[in-house]
Amino acid sequence: MKFTFLAMALAGFSSVAAAQTNTFDFINATYVNLKVDDIDLNATGAGLEASKLLTDNIYLHGSYFSVSDSDSDDGFSAKLTADEIKLSVGYRYTLGENTDWYAQVGYISQEIDLAISSAAINFRESGSADGFLLKTGLKHSWDMFEGGVYVEHADLSGDDDGGSTYFGVDGRFKFNEKFHLVASFATGSDEDYIKFGLSYAF
Repeated sequence: MKFTFLAMALAGFSSVAAAQTNTFDFINATYVNLKVDDIDLNATGAGLEASKLLTDNIYLHGSYFSVSDSDSDDGFSAKLTADEIKLSVGYRYTLGENTDWYAQVGYISQEIDLAISSAAINFRESGSADGFLLKTGLKHSWDMFEGGVYVEHADLSGDDDGGSTYFGVDGRFKFNEKFHLVASFATGSDEDYIKFGLSYAF
């Protein structure tokens, strides 16, 4: 019985190692942390992300997250909530064994609510904006691990600074062919994103 279980486990790991292909068909459920430097808040929440290859090279990608945070000190309080949706179409190109370059173009929508209050002020601002996004990056697979780097630019309506650019890294640890652990980090001029969670590949 022990030998049978060991053989099955080794077979499972071998199938993952043999594939060594980058994952473009998946659904992720993640914890999300958003740090905004200007207001010194760490908003946390949950996110969903999905990708599906339509051909060998073209794929669809979508993501959603909702985060919030609040803080109070000496009669001063602040609360932030933020929601974001991204929808894009992507193209991947194989550069070499286990390495892909990819690019995405799509739509982004954000809703933000910020409330600040104290004995002297009572301020609240809510708003929504949408625009376009551009993303490009590299992915590479090493047996059970898959990693990548990327650059993403988002330009929202009403943004007078020419948009925001983020530099990121991501990773995927493959327990088996279907279930993976995922994590990513992206940083921009005013914001940092951290995501980690579970992924189902299909």
